[in-house]
Amino acid sequence: MTWITPRFELSDHPDYSFCHGENWTTQVVDAIMRSKMWKDTAIFITWDDYGGFYDHVPPPDVDRMGFGFRVPLLVISPYAIEGKVSHEESEFSSVLRFMEDNWNLRPFLTHRDWQAPSTAGTRPVSASAHSRTIGEPCGRSNQPPRWRNRLLIR
Repeated sequence: MTWITPRFELSDHPDYSFCHGENWTTQVVDAIMRSKMWKDTAIFITWDDYGGFYDHVPPPDVDRMGFGFRVPLLVISPYAIEGKVSHEESEFSSVLRFMEDNWNLRPFLTHRDWQAPSTAGTRPVSASAHSRTIGEPCGRSNQPPRWRNRLLIR
């Protein structure tokens, strides 16, 4: 288990270029996909806020902290179901719940991860990794990166 976080200027936050953040993410994911670790890897990409755009779905009232606006969660893995888009509600604790379920770690750390839906149920038992690159850097091509057809979006 590795947690990778970019420097602030590469984190898709204003006043920096989104292309810098996208290119950094592309380089990290591409390096992992080209490595011998890829066959046993699940990459979870998410953002810590919704980017300031309007969301027509009000956040559920789950506890005093609440969820806030929805943010995307991308799962890139040879275990991801190709082309699958999941509309299940999850939260940041769902990534922690995946780790707890995948390695049978108990007890749960908090009530949030205990109640969080796990992303583990969305992956198939067998894997096959086809793609070895995730596309052109931001600003260099109008074509979508090739890895986009291998995403599980939650």
